[in-house]
Amino acid sequence: MIRKPVIPYQETQQRSIYLDKQPLTVFLKPGLPDWDAISPSMHLLAEQSPTDPADSVLLFGSHHGALVAFLARQLPAGQISIMDDSHTAVKLTRLTLAANNIPIDAVRLLES
Repeated sequence: MIRKPVIPYQETQQRSIYLDKQPLTVFLKPGLPDWDAISPSMHLLAEQSPTDPADSVLLFGSHHGALVAFLARQLPAGQISIMDDSHTAVKLTRLTLAANNIPIDAVRLLES
């Protein structure tokens, strides 16, 4: 049996990933579902995302921010609103946006 290394809860990891063939830097942390992976559903959402640069998107759940950063790049003139009740997810999303040079004001982050 292969065991993954144990990462302390308070520690974040920075990784380079691809989402719909776009390179992104994401921050990951234990405590979120699938915290150490990009889920198949996230890949599907990226592949099927709006293509008009002025489209608006409302996303429930930011996870680690990979999809948020991807959408911010795809929709530079659009409105992206994210709702999440996880302080950890919102923090990771902010880190991920910054790591990808996306201004925080390009996205409305709504903590519930």
